[in-house]
Amino acid sequence: MKNNSQNFFDMYNANDDLKINGLLAANINLKCIQIAVKYDLFMHLDNGINELNSLAKKNDFIPSRLYRLLKCLENINLIKETSDMNFHLTRMGERFLPNKKGNYANLTNLWSLEFFKAAENIDKALRTEKSAFECAHNESLYSYFNKNPERETVFNLAMRDLSENINKNALYEMDLSSVKTIADVGGGSGASIRNMITQHAHLQGILFDQKSVIESAMSEMEDFQYKNRVELIWGDFFKPLPFKVDCIVLSNIIHNWNDEKARQILANCRKALNEGGKIYLIEAALESSIEPLLARTMDFAMLLMTEGKERTFSEFEKLFHSANLKLVSAKNVLNMTCLIEVREK
Repeated sequence: MKNNSQNFFDMYNANDDLKINGLLAANINLKCIQIAVKYDLFMHLDNGINELNSLAKKNDFIPSRLYRLLKCLENINLIKETSDMNFHLTRMGERFLPNKKGNYANLTNLWSLEFFKAAENIDKALRTEKSAFECAHNESLYSYFNKNPERETVFNLAMRDLSENINKNALYEMDLSSVKTIADVGGGSGASIRNMITQHAHLQGILFDQKSVIESAMSEMEDFQYKNRVELIWGDFFKPLPFKVDCIVLSNIIHNWNDEKARQILANCRKALNEGGKIYLIEAALESSIEPLLARTMDFAMLLMTEGKERTFSEFEKLFHSANLKLVSAKNVLNMTCLIEVREK
């Protein structure tokens, strides 16, 4: 059987009608990926179960119907039919294996259920100061997670994997040569602090987050080679931080909050710095020469999920000024995010 060499991504070089239909089909592609993750299709392929009938038998699917789903996954470059009804993972498909570092399986699981309900309420969010999530569920994202720990776990895992994929490159751009102590505030499971500690043998680190998050992070830290150089502290970043360090990292934290709460976080971080200390923010900056490619999509995601937003440099500088901080430098990192350095005025 001859395979069509064209795929979904060819639409970017196609006519406008094909591009538009490709955009409108994005949700269908997401649903295919979600089914593949839910029923471990990527894992089965990785384990050598490559033939259609064998894959169908694993989950009691009708082979001819499963074939149609698999061909959709092939069209978006996640798998490849190498011979008649035999499939293998592509390099992109391997990124959905849940046992791989920095995978996208957890993020796929996150974008379902309550988030789809939130998306259905986006029109309400356009008429109020609430997020679409709050319009749909009558409570904030974080309040919801406090009541649904199993979904909070999925969220934390998804953020850990995003940190591996997006934030890791920003960490390489930080100048930590004169830094002895560093804290990742709101650092989740600790992926970023582990990377920083591994890269810089002279660093002592702190992972700071809510109690439930730190308790979960303990298990991930247990096998970390340099765990003796990382202290896990739980608390609330809206209150004074219980430590002093040379550098603080805020990775995709500020964009979750409105200006007043963001100012409060930044002010508390500033007060936790040793003399001459600095803060690195990993955030997407809008309306600038360094705006990342997905910044506008991320900004809309904030409207969907939180009370926050991605900010322009003008908005950032106003925010920094209110927290008695000044902008030192900013750079685009692989067109995925920005690294912004600030210090006390």
